[in-house]
Amino acid sequence: MSARIDRLEAATLAGGVLVMLGAALPWLTLYAGLQRYGGLIGAHGRLLFAGGALAVVAGLATRGRRPRWLRPATLLFGLVLLGFDLWLLEGLAETLRHGVSAMLVPRPGPGLFVAALGTALVILGPGLELIRDHRKAPAASRGPTGG
Repeated sequence: MSARIDRLEAATLAGGVLVMLGAALPWLTLYAGLQRYGGLIGAHGRLLFAGGALAVVAGLATRGRRPRWLRPATLLFGLVLLGFDLWLLEGLAETLRHGVSAMLVPRPGPGLFVAALGTALVILGPGLELIRDHRKAPAASRGPTGG
């Protein structure tokens, strides 16, 4: 267990950064892209940004000594973050269908989609580590005789 960052921890770190970037990018554009509304103007965007920052902290905390509870907790947190992002995407779709005048030419911005990609990476890092550890565990429990 070294202090360097391996690929799976890097996925969690990169995912958290993408979630934070997605919260800052525009979620909705009006007038064919002339007026942009980013996520950080509202409470949901700030909450999504804080979730990304927490994922970065969790990714950094997995370096070196790894508590047993940290990877499953990060995986669960990533799933909650993904659910929140999907809920926001559904709200954006509903707003575009019904809540904005056609004269404003509303379009979705890239922010929530970038955040969704980031949450997938946050889930991927600890998820693959748990699968890898689960596959190693039966081989270690068989012992040297193989049975």
